[in-house]
Amino acid sequence: EESSMGYDDLKTKMDALDPKDQTKFAEGLKDVAGGLEKATKGGKNALSTLKAGGLEKAMNSQKGCQVAAPSASPK
Repeated sequence: EESSMGYDDLKTKMDALDPKDQTKFAEGLKDVAGGLEKATKGGKNALSTLKAGGLEKAMNSQKGCQVAAPSASPK
């Protein structure tokens, strides 16, 4: 939820940028870039927590989640 709120905030900031004023636009982009890093950090942390809890092993044991073997190419 924190990540989605972060992305909403970033969208609002992007929409508010004035492309006619290059200086303000560049400063705004720096702010957005910092916010993007913060927003993605939450998602990365959540994924790490899921993997640590055995999610990957559990998914790999499910028939529908297994990676199919590549088929032989026709000669």
